[in-house]
Amino acid sequence: MARLRRLLLLCAALLACAALAAADLPPDLCGVKIPSAGEKLIGRFYTPALLTPESKAPGVLLLHGIPGTEQNHDIAYALRDEGLAVLLFHYRGCWGSSGSYSLENLEADIKAAFAWFTSQENVDADRIMIMGHSLGGYHA
Repeated sequence: MARLRRLLLLCAALLACAALAAADLPPDLCGVKIPSAGEKLIGRFYTPALLTPESKAPGVLLLHGIPGTEQNHDIAYALRDEGLAVLLFHYRGCWGSSGSYSLENLEADIKAAFAWFTSQENVDADRIMIMGHSLGGYHA
């Protein structure tokens, strides 16, 4: 886990960090519902400290593995604290998302989440990284 954390922090540094000390907007976390093929994907949108309401942060779309016990919130918080916007969502049928879980649905769910994430006003759509754990890593 320590090695993965170091790798994630390195990726965050490569994308560039927000200047936390001078930020006007504090870091935030909100629940979101993302439409995908008539279903609702449950997720969490982590926003870093921002200098102004118009500021844009680089982002990470974080994909979890096969549903089980690991949801990767620790990774999302670490990335947010390094100045990145993070979307962590759950595929159809996982952890409260509507619909049925199926490997065949993952690509459509990921595309729907990516479209939602890149449309957020404080996310720099030109600086997005997709990363994942286990099955999510395969799709990233």
